[in-house]
Amino acid sequence: MMIAVWQRDEPSNRNSLHGYIHKLRRMLRHDPSISIINQRGFGYMLTIKH
Repeated sequence: MMIAVWQRDEPSNRNSLHGYIHKLRRMLRHDPSISIINQRGFGYMLTIKH
């Protein structure tokens, strides 16, 4: 994701990514059927329960 969004993988960009994920999680917290999880070695995954 880092390469796709910022064309490079730098610590400052990782901090931005973590910040955006935090904001998304905060906005989605009121809907228990939607979550963003971090799979170590894979990345972030948006999950939706039916």
